[in-house]
Amino acid sequence: MTATIDGAGRVVIPKALRERAGLTPGTKIDFTFVNGNIEIHLVVEEGEWETRHGISFPVPPEGAQELSTSEVRSLLEAVRDERADCFSNSLLTTGYPVERSTTVWSLRPHANTAQP
Repeated sequence: MTATIDGAGRVVIPKALRERAGLTPGTKIDFTFVNGNIEIHLVVEEGEWETRHGISFPVPPEGAQELSTSEVRSLLEAVRDERADCFSNSLLTTGYPVERSTTVWSLRPHANTAQP
């Protein structure tokens, strides 16, 4: 999708992208410049924390949807897969063969790479 920067430096994020990302008016975002690209990230607001038995954990905001165990597992797997894909793609230029089990990555020196 293409957008145009106006005279004041503003860009309108297309509606389809806003909806897909869950962006609503007032959502805080952060911009970074990485490898020639402008990246947009949601700003994670600091919430309340509770400590029980010496362990701190975040308190969900009022009205937050409670997730079932299977939903949490699915979400964790999706995040792991996304990170694994990013990791795999970043290794493509290293020349090292990569092997992946369910959640563990293993890097082996390439057969043509001299060992120290």
